[in-house]
Amino acid sequence: MWKWAAGLLGGVVLAFAAWGFWSTYGAFFLPGGLTGECGYDVLERVTSPDGRVDAHVVRVNCGATTAYSIKIVLTQAGHAFDEKGAVTVAGFDWNEAKASWDHDGLLIMIDDRAKPFREEPEGLGVSVRYRTIHAAEAPKDSAEEAWLRRQEAKQGVDLH
Repeated sequence: MWKWAAGLLGGVVLAFAAWGFWSTYGAFFLPGGLTGECGYDVLERVTSPDGRVDAHVVRVNCGATTAYSIKIVLTQAGHAFDEKGAVTVAGFDWNEAKASWDHDGLLIMIDDRAKPFREEPEGLGVSVRYRTIHAAEAPKDSAEEAWLRRQEAKQGVDLH
């Protein structure tokens, strides 16, 4: 009798633990990385110099109980952002990032306070590099400086 009750209790505890893990982290294991219960805002879309690939900077909003996150997603050029056909190369627990193309591939710039949860070295045949932006080292009158100004305005903080 006791073994049966202990087995049942253990099964219930295991089921609740699995449900808790899945509801917290499970979305990252699904194809495309999301369950569809979140909202997506494409903040920026930049096309590679050769015109083959688009990089989308996507803000993910999964509701009041979670913080914003950012995903950098690659698609074939000209395709609308679609999580099913997209290749996610980066993810950060922050609300903004900047993507730009150069002769070496895609450069992703992210605030030094962001915490990455995904950083792939390539996607869709494109090399991906990462640069952490510190306010003190951002060159004046550059894309990074403009990005920092937008962040200051949105967050109400002084990054300089």
